[in-house]
Amino acid sequence: MKSLTENTYSNLTAKLKEEHQKSYSGWLQYERFEDTAIVHEYQKWCGNIHILGNSLVIDSAKKELQAGISSMLGVQPGIKNEAMKSGGIYLGTKDTIDPAVDVDFTQLNDDGYVIKCLTVDQQSRVYLIGKKDVGALYAAFHLLRLMQNREDLRERTIVENPKNKMRMINHWDNMDGSIERGYAGKSIFYKDNKLTLDIDRITDYARLIASVGINGIS
Repeated sequence: MKSLTENTYSNLTAKLKEEHQKSYSGWLQYERFEDTAIVHEYQKWCGNIHILGNSLVIDSAKKELQAGISSMLGVQPGIKNEAMKSGGIYLGTKDTIDPAVDVDFTQLNDDGYVIKCLTVDQQSRVYLIGKKDVGALYAAFHLLRLMQNREDLRERTIVENPKNKMRMINHWDNMDGSIERGYAGKSIFYKDNKLTLDIDRITDYARLIASVGINGIS
């Protein structure tokens, strides 16, 4: 149960999201498609999300896919916690994906991933496969980016491997909440020499930087 202070911070974040929706969301806006042909096409690929694995990172990827797909298509995708002979998104890792899916994992580093769009028995499937769960998260953001750009998913295979293991943003935040050479407000991490309780804003910030492959801050 949240404390009064935590609820106050959550309410503030909700207010900021409502009043400044476009700027707050950055590039993760997931605006509704007006073209019904595009909606129907993507619904074939994204009607269900099959979750193949169990971790906090996989859960984050699932939530991002749910948020993005429901916002862009106006339909909440079904969630399946097992592989089934049906269309949809298959989200998993090297250790959980069906071995019949042809992926050369030797070409992937720990943060690497593969996106494979296949038609199997007249069912449209998108495999988002990471060597580890963090790769599956990056694959989920990549798929949503393809959809935002209205790209054709048919028979696509994408292999991505980050060249640098550490992809970090350097913050100059002080514990009192000020920021060295900061020109856009106070720290979202610290306030009055303590960690802030506004976890919602930090979560949204983490989503933004993870979506472009950043995996650390200092």
